[in-house]
Amino acid sequence: MPGESTTASGGVDDPTRQVRLLLGEREGAYDVLKCVFLEEPSLTLLRLLAETDLVVFTSTPAPPKHRRPEAGADTGAAFCGALAAVRQSLERPDVLSDEHRQRLRWDYTRMFIGPGRVPAPPWESLYRDVERLHFSTETLEVRAAYQKYGLLPAGFGREPDDHVGFELDFMRRLCALAGERAGGADMAGVLAILEDQRAFLDDHLLRWIPEWAADVVTHAETDFYRNMARLLSSFVVFDRRTIDAQIGMASSLAPRGPAGPKGPAPPTPSPGGPAGPEGPASNSPSPGEPPAVVAAGGRGFSPGGSALRKRDPAVDAKASRPGQRPTRRS
Repeated sequence: MPGESTTASGGVDDPTRQVRLLLGEREGAYDVLKCVFLEEPSLTLLRLLAETDLVVFTSTPAPPKHRRPEAGADTGAAFCGALAAVRQSLERPDVLSDEHRQRLRWDYTRMFIGPGRVPAPPWESLYRDVERLHFSTETLEVRAAYQKYGLLPAGFGREPDDHVGFELDFMRRLCALAGERAGGADMAGVLAILEDQRAFLDDHLLRWIPEWAADVVTHAETDFYRNMARLLSSFVVFDRRTIDAQIGMASSLAPRGPAGPKGPAPPTPSPGGPAGPEGPASNSPSPGEPPAVVAAGGRGFSPGGSALRKRDPAVDAKASRPGQRPTRRS
């Protein structure tokens, strides 16, 4: 309200708090999508999805002066339609039954793992590399983005870094880190992270997710995965526009000095350096630490834990082998 002391009170009109709320909503959305596509569906995941009604995708409004730009009639309709369809598939009375979960597990395995030809391989390089190779240039570019924040896949060296679940978890981790920076009133840090997220969407997710999601829609045998693929494809487009709005918000709050409104970028960790092997992303559980399982509207929809881990230079130097496992996607 006009004349209200918002920043000092931390009320709903406090722009810094609005930045944090929207980051929390985006973190939860990426966490939901990461859990859906990273591994076969568990009873815990399905129960959380059904009980929370995917509220994380709609719960936190954008600030009045910086509302998300319309994503276009087609994208907006696709997003709302996919969300409604996923919710409907979660309302079926047998959603938690053993028989339904078995159908979902088979659909996941058949499409993303094998045996035999995999109709929708969940790795970026198999959609962008000319020779359809794992551990290609695209994989190494994704790895470099992770390493800037001291992160690597939990199965580094065994699983290509550009799995859809890893990429979605990376976006989630950056939302969480930006939320921490916002909580410390470091809007320059928030702005730098948001710009890295925008670049990762432009350079990676938006360059292959639409085609991959279309393959999932074509080959899925369950409504759950067809609709989740549609939701993911429309969400990454919608989130790209959301990030633009958040960058505008953070820019208006960041201090302006000799370095400009951005301030310093997040530090790039180096083994044995001042930042240590972890880098700046220290908000998530360490390997082996049990993750918190909470409602999707919170900051930890992670029944499977984090897909990314902190770097361990002593182990990681042995694990990179570009160009292995040639795979055709036909």
